[in-house]
Amino acid sequence: FTDIQRLISVHPDRELQITYRRNGMEQTAAVTPALNRSTGSGYIGIAPYVVPQVSDVKQDSPAEAAGMIPGDLIIRAGTNEVNNSLDVFLPFQRTPGSVQFTLLREGREIPAEYIPRYDEQGQVVLDFSFSMVEVTSPDLNFFQSIGPGFSEAVETFFLTIRSIGVLFRGVDPSEAVAGPVRITYLVGDAAAQGFQTGFREGLITLFRLIAFISIALSFANLLPIPALDGGQIVLSLYEAARGRMVSPRRYYILQIIGFSVIMFIFFFALMSDISFLFRGR
Repeated sequence: FTDIQRLISVHPDRELQITYRRNGMEQTAAVTPALNRSTGSGYIGIAPYVVPQVSDVKQDSPAEAAGMIPGDLIIRAGTNEVNNSLDVFLPFQRTPGSVQFTLLREGREIPAEYIPRYDEQGQVVLDFSFSMVEVTSPDLNFFQSIGPGFSEAVETFFLTIRSIGVLFRGVDPSEAVAGPVRITYLVGDAAAQGFQTGFREGLITLFRLIAFISIALSFANLLPIPALDGGQIVLSLYEAARGRMVSPRRYYILQIIGFSVIMFIFFFALMSDISFLFRGR
């Protein structure tokens, strides 16, 4: 499903031919991902199928107070039949109060009254999680992983290039652009969520995010803006084509222009971060 997310997210407003299997028969549909103006990514409104079986219950939580334990299968939420994990959330959207779950435990149906918590945005916060299907990639040693790692880095680099164009297609820059404050928050949040799953998963999540940020910064450094390496490369090529150096006065003016552009970007990103913090995220 991660492969599906990656392919769809980088093609907003572009028609894609999707082949799927239904009742043993392959079918094809033309789907155009919509543009999420907050993140700049495309989406088509699908989610992975997750069996609504409880895998973990937080201590001293409403789920524990309701008597839920790992292994319970949620078969009804309110008056609705539950076929997958998404069905569990439907009653909370209509009635923000308590929800009567029906659990299947060792062949017996058990009622459980669940009183949820909500965050600042009014979204329900569940104190239990579902069993996920894990897909393990083949184990690779250090030398075998160099090729796939390089390919993924290149793919991430060009994804960063495409994301610049998305900013000019109606995306909300205050949502899509992050500065140092929000980047620090995202790194900490990703690490916390990863380490909740396990130490190994936490390190992988943290290093993947840091690698993504590093690749994005490398692209930013290559932009043809004076005072950045990309600007210096363009200036050097210009001087090589002319056969002589730019005068110190013009070079000084270019550096001032480049520094002003960088400060504007930094100020905008900082204002976006402040807005992000005041929204309570």
